[in-house]
Amino acid sequence: LVLPSAKNRLNLPAPERRVIENYEIFVRSVEKLKVDEAYSLLDYIKESVFIMVSIPTDTRMARNMIMGQGKGKNTAPVDIFKAMVCFNNIHDDDEQDAVLDKWDKLSDDVMRRVLESACLLLAQAALSQRPRKNCEIDLLEDYLKADLLASGYDGRGFFEARIEPACRVLKQFRDGAYDAAGRGGAARPSLRFLRAVSELPASRRRGGCAGSGASRRGWS
Repeated sequence: LVLPSAKNRLNLPAPERRVIENYEIFVRSVEKLKVDEAYSLLDYIKESVFIMVSIPTDTRMARNMIMGQGKGKNTAPVDIFKAMVCFNNIHDDDEQDAVLDKWDKLSDDVMRRVLESACLLLAQAALSQRPRKNCEIDLLEDYLKADLLASGYDGRGFFEARIEPACRVLKQFRDGAYDAAGRGGAARPSLRFLRAVSELPASRRRGGCAGSGASRRGWS
């Protein structure tokens, strides 16, 4: 197993570094064992070690469980929103993987910060409200439910009709290259979204979510 170098590990979140460190400790311990001792350890793991899988009934409960376990500290609202779109609202496994791949490619194309900002702007424009401190995910969840109910989309339709065009438009706005006339037959974001984009600096000065790290990233 090829592990990240010591230098590259400095850029990893603390939980991931601990996983790697614990793996290395385990490997060093196993290497000191005799052959029969190693087989005994393997038998013990196979017979006596269990993994409990809990499937919460809703996303709110899942978030509470994750945060309560001390995990998810590096999870931003957009990551939870991504799971809602790609998994909670798509039933076919292959379809889930396909939309997840599209989401990741979009994130690479426009940058993660732009994608997060676009999702928050979509929610603000649709619900006519700014997210409260530490409540960005609630705003995104309310927006997703309302839009799916009104449009009849599943997660894939929502991604293709809402998220992808909004992200690309916001990226063009920030690059100073937006051209509505040149978009051809591409899906166009709503006028509310475009207005929210144009008013973004003023909204940031008014505060809204100032004080929340995740929200500041969303406005950047």
